[in-house]
Amino acid sequence: MLTPDTSGKNELEQLAMISNLAYDLPTRGQQQFVVALETYAELPQELIPLVPVLVNPLPDASQVRQIVQDFSNQLFLAPAELEQLVRTCRGLPIGELSTLWQRLLSNGCTTKQLIDEVLTYKKSKLKGQGIEFISEPDVPAAGGLDLLEEMLERAAALLKPEAKEHNLKFPKGMILWGPPGTGKSLSAKLAAKKMGVPMVAADWSSLRGATAYESRKNLREFLQLCDSLGEYGLVLYFDLSK
Repeated sequence: MLTPDTSGKNELEQLAMISNLAYDLPTRGQQQFVVALETYAELPQELIPLVPVLVNPLPDASQVRQIVQDFSNQLFLAPAELEQLVRTCRGLPIGELSTLWQRLLSNGCTTKQLIDEVLTYKKSKLKGQGIEFISEPDVPAAGGLDLLEEMLERAAALLKPEAKEHNLKFPKGMILWGPPGTGKSLSAKLAAKKMGVPMVAADWSSLRGATAYESRKNLREFLQLCDSLGEYGLVLYFDLSK
């Protein structure tokens, strides 16, 4: 995928080249296509009507479950183990997930080893992108935050199946404000622990790229990841102070 040049000259040349190509290809005797692969496509206004963009989103829970079932025929998985594996595999692309499963199953991993290996792989991958994934936050009781703990216990009840039966909706989130050292990160980890969900933490400095395009790309991919992981519940902690 061609990205704009800061000088402006090459950008105009790129736009003209792609525009001419878009008009020229349909006039040829046989059908031809030019495919540009990129995880995030941001087209200039001039190219939006000419270049179709096909988005391949992260797999949803049913797609991940199908992959797990297809690759784990030699394993006897209890329903709870299957759901735990599905939740662990969320947030990884289909091709990447299939390759990972092939490698792990060839090593003869048990169900617990599979879960641990997938978690290790996912944490390592996200860490390289400046994102911290905490599957099971281990934090002590937060002294002096009794009202917060009480509120989190009420919120945790809304994640139970009974709450869905009564159309009770989970709150979308909360804003933690305060200077450094006042317990914002601790409160986020406590929320994840109380509700039994993983936590994803990032800050703007880790997602900021060398150009505005890279920064928008990193932020978009981060939000897509959180959207994929959030189906089973997720605590998202995004520090805007850094």
